[in-house]
Amino acid sequence: MHYAPGLDEVDLAIVEFARQIARDVTAIIEADVKRWRDYGLTDTDIFDVATPAAVRCLASKLLDALGAAPDAELSGPEQLLERQLSTGRSMSQMSAERLEQLLGTSGSAAP
Repeated sequence: MHYAPGLDEVDLAIVEFARQIARDVTAIIEADVKRWRDYGLTDTDIFDVATPAAVRCLASKLLDALGAAPDAELSGPEQLLERQLSTGRSMSQMSAERLEQLLGTSGSAAP
């Protein structure tokens, strides 16, 4: 995998940690956690990496379950972003109103 130039070994370990969460969180073992601590990461640092990575996975699975696709506005001439954000579905013209209908929140105020 190619990463941005200038990342030090701690940054690379953090990136790999986030990738491992995204790929197969169940494969993370105590030896992995020890390795991150050996790089100088505290429990708080590990939490700070794990939380957004796990939330991103949750959001992706939720959007996949709803059949939602990235907004068409995100598509550029080369559609690179589409390939990175979608999972086999093409960009849709789904509006915010349609997503609200799917979620059952259309026209209702938050409790």
